[in-house]
Amino acid sequence: MPLRLRPIESSDYAQIVPIQFAAFAAEPYHDMLFPGGPSLANYAMVAKMLEKETEEDPTAVFLVVVEVGVDGTTDAGQEHRLDGAEGKQEVIVGAGRWNVYEEPFYPKEGWEDVKADWLEEGTAEREYCEIVHGDIKRKRIRAATGRRGCFLDLLYVDPAHHRRGVGQLIVGWGVKKADELHAMAWLEATQAGMGLYQRNGFQIIEHSVTQVPEKWKEKDKVECWIMEREIKEPARRETSSRGSAEKNEGGSPVR
Repeated sequence: MPLRLRPIESSDYAQIVPIQFAAFAAEPYHDMLFPGGPSLANYAMVAKMLEKETEEDPTAVFLVVVEVGVDGTTDAGQEHRLDGAEGKQEVIVGAGRWNVYEEPFYPKEGWEDVKADWLEEGTAEREYCEIVHGDIKRKRIRAATGRRGCFLDLLYVDPAHHRRGVGQLIVGWGVKKADELHAMAWLEATQAGMGLYQRNGFQIIEHSVTQVPEKWKEKDKVECWIMEREIKEPARRETSSRGSAEKNEGGSPVR
């Protein structure tokens, strides 16, 4: 079935969250953010959080990849099915959120104070999350400060739909946007996604490991690789000193 990239709609958030939990099931960072793993309560909380964050951030562009069925049929993921364009059915198979900074980004006052306010106050889970998530969030903001360009904030693909080009559609959108802006693109990668990003021209510039207090030394380390894609120089056109179209070696006009 064909795949299509489109902007997210309000009704999509409840459908993408189970995919997010499935995609990040083996990631300690995701489990730290949302203890307890997949549950209806976590699904509802994260869906509300994602929608609120996206609506409040004018730089955020949230995209979903859908598999478009024929005559109301889909290949997989019936629990995520919804009516699509032209009366056909579609199933969401991946999602991603880019931050597009058309002007240099500067954070709001108080940006260094990162709170995990979706977790219960005073708990060890919240304390640990604020240390680790806060460290990553502050590094992310410092990296973006003063920059124009595109930052890949979030990307995940339904595990049942790997190796179909779902992630490429989302990454390709941001790369193209960065080229249009004649600006950088950057992201934080896990080992699982590194190959996709390297194929799109991203290079590792830093291996980041969050340091935590001794009392949490038994926890899995939280690490990521900061990757950047350099500004792509626009193609230059060869012009004729005589003005209009010039013949190339094959005899056809250069336009």
